[in-house]
Amino acid sequence: MAEDMTGKTAFVTGAGSGMARETALELAAAGAAVALADIDEATAHATAETISGDGGSAWARALDVSDSAAVTAAVAAAEAALGPLD
Repeated sequence: MAEDMTGKTAFVTGAGSGMARETALELAAAGAAVALADIDEATAHATAETISGDGGSAWARALDVSDSAAVTAAVAAAEAALGPLD
């Protein structure tokens, strides 16, 4: 990822594994604070620990994206923790 994401905040769903995890890691490497959500809370937290261990800023939560109320709550909590999403 060539773009400088310093000062930006991203929200990535499915961030515990696969392409979404790699996307979250790339965003963090580019300087973004990253909110991580996955139905498997342990994998979301593992990704957050990787980002934090590399000096980045991350927040993680278990989330079932089929539950719209849970998505709304997760976005609000992520913004409270990391600032407005970009």
